[in-house]
Amino acid sequence: MEFKYLKLSEVELSGEKARQMSIEEIKVLAPVKQKLAESKKQLFDYQTRLTSKYGDLLRLQLISVVAVGFERVVWQRFI
Repeated sequence: MEFKYLKLSEVELSGEKARQMSIEEIKVLAPVKQKLAESKKQLFDYQTRLTSKYGDLLRLQLISVVAVGFERVVWQRFI
C-alpha cells in the first residue's frame, strides 16, 4: 500500500464540497490523478524490488490510497 495526502487547498475544495462529491468525481481532479500516478510508480518499483529478492513466493496486491484532507479517501488497486 502506498499512501498520499492532499490538502483541501491543493484541490481547491472546501470540506463540505469534498464530502458532497462522489469518489469518481474526486478521482478525476488533476492533483488526485497526479498523486495516484506517483503512488502507482512507487508501488511498481516496490514490486520489482521485492520480486527480484523473493521471486514468485509473494502474492502482492498493489493499492494506492489518496486522502483529500480529512474528508475523503480514494483508492485504486493494481493487479
